[in-house]
Amino acid sequence: MTTNKKNLMGALCAAMAEMRDPVKRSQNPHFKSRFADLREVLDCIEEPLGRHGLVFLQLLQPSDNGTLMLHSQLHHADSGEMVQAVVPIVPEKPGPQALGSCISYMRRYSAKAMFSLADADEDDDAEAATHRPNYVNIGAKRPAPAQPASDGVPSSMEIVAGIREAKTASQIDWWAAKAKMLPEAERVEIRTVYLERKSALKESAT
Repeated sequence: MTTNKKNLMGALCAAMAEMRDPVKRSQNPHFKSRFADLREVLDCIEEPLGRHGLVFLQLLQPSDNGTLMLHSQLHHADSGEMVQAVVPIVPEKPGPQALGSCISYMRRYSAKAMFSLADADEDDDAEAATHRPNYVNIGAKRPAPAQPASDGVPSSMEIVAGIREAKTASQIDWWAAKAKMLPEAERVEIRTVYLERKSALKESAT
């Protein structure tokens, strides 16, 4: 499959095919868990984006009601095209430290969502360091489990990732069924990814 790097989406397809997933190298002492910090996430995306004429910016601007908003923007140098995602910055408590932590947290998750990245364990470091083969062609990075480990309701981001990584129609349908528990506004992207993944599996089977 060829891509037109003269426009944003063509360049983005090429860049995403070269990205690796971030590795959980940092420790969260409060939850006793590991996570991929902001620097690790940026290390995954900056070089592939630069090679294809793309610039990723994250800007802080107040809204009309005074809420601080994070604008994550992807710019294409040649065409001048731009896409962005905007999320509010709402710290759990007052103070500059809580604000800084919230900004870092939202920057990480906004970047991961924009480029469909999912954290990998350090045990998977060798795999995570490799490029994602055939990502542009089939939209999948690694084999997906038949269902998530927890029995709770997954987020829309988790459902999208699950559908994209699914290897069978039954796996896709399992994730799609979970989307019925989400608000309609969150199901729009899920529905698009569902149809694309179903079509990709059908084409690969022929």
